[in-house]
Amino acid sequence: MLRSPISFIKMPDQISDIIRKVIGQRIRHYREESRLTLRDLEVISGVGHSWIAKVEKGQINLQIDSLIKLLAALEIQPRELFDFELPYK
Repeated sequence: MLRSPISFIKMPDQISDIIRKVIGQRIRHYREESRLTLRDLEVISGVGHSWIAKVEKGQINLQIDSLIKLLAALEIQPRELFDFELPYK
């Protein structure tokens, strides 16, 4: 008997937490790789440093407009943040 693919997927809240944390870690990685402080990235992107810190910790959802600003400020492509697989099961 085949199980429904849905039974293999973690709860949506868990998936959201994983995605937020992975993306936040990658933003921090690229910021540090560029030798930028949170304040430096704030000045370049126009996104508040305290908000960036929360994003890097995976504590809040990214807004598309802010994501675009961060991508441009860090000079990276969306795939740099989103190229990962979700851990099902």
